[in-house]
Amino acid sequence: MQSTERRTTWHRPALVVSLAVFLVLTFTSSPSISSIPTLSDFTVQSPPSSLAPEALSTSAPSPGHLAQREYLESLPYGRAIVDVASRTGVDGLLIASVVEMESGFAANAVSPRGAIGLMQVRPGTTGASNRPDLTDPTANLEAGSRYLAELLERYDGDLERALAAYNAGPGMVDRWKGVPPFRETRSYVARVQERYLGLHRRLWHGHEHSLPHAEIAEAMAAITR
Repeated sequence: MQSTERRTTWHRPALVVSLAVFLVLTFTSSPSISSIPTLSDFTVQSPPSSLAPEALSTSAPSPGHLAQREYLESLPYGRAIVDVASRTGVDGLLIASVVEMESGFAANAVSPRGAIGLMQVRPGTTGASNRPDLTDPTANLEAGSRYLAELLERYDGDLERALAAYNAGPGMVDRWKGVPPFRETRSYVARVQERYLGLHRRLWHGHEHSLPHAEIAEAMAAITR
């Protein structure tokens, strides 16, 4: 992953991505899906003031929320992922999907380019600007998730472009005005999206198969036009 300009707001992108996921799963091939849990199901530190009061009320966790939390806590470093998701506003399933793709949950992974740990954070990345110990799994998850939140904000919740920037750098995404035509980056974006949306379908709606990437890409393109 690459560095980008520092930003200070973490929570608004989560709401945009929530809408994107909702629209993807509502208008794609499965007519039985009428709703999708929002990323704000994870408690955030400072909810945006634009949230309606009823959206901030406490209630018993839904079966889908419980299934998601149970799944995340079954993963290596899963409880840390849940905690980081609540602090950064990024969906825990998205964080887990990125970790799976980046390192296969190997906290000691180091790439030939110097990317470190679970989320393959490079020293100097914005989320790591306070020089945390990136070999520490919790610090690595925090830095990587905050960087991902920054990218989601930078690209107005466009998940494809945010993931492409996480892989190839925002400079390349800006230059190509979208996902750059690199085989590695296109494969990365497709696989993370398919894993992420597939997990939502399975855990929240009992669907065992994830969305084909072509369907994901078409829906995301329609959302961001």
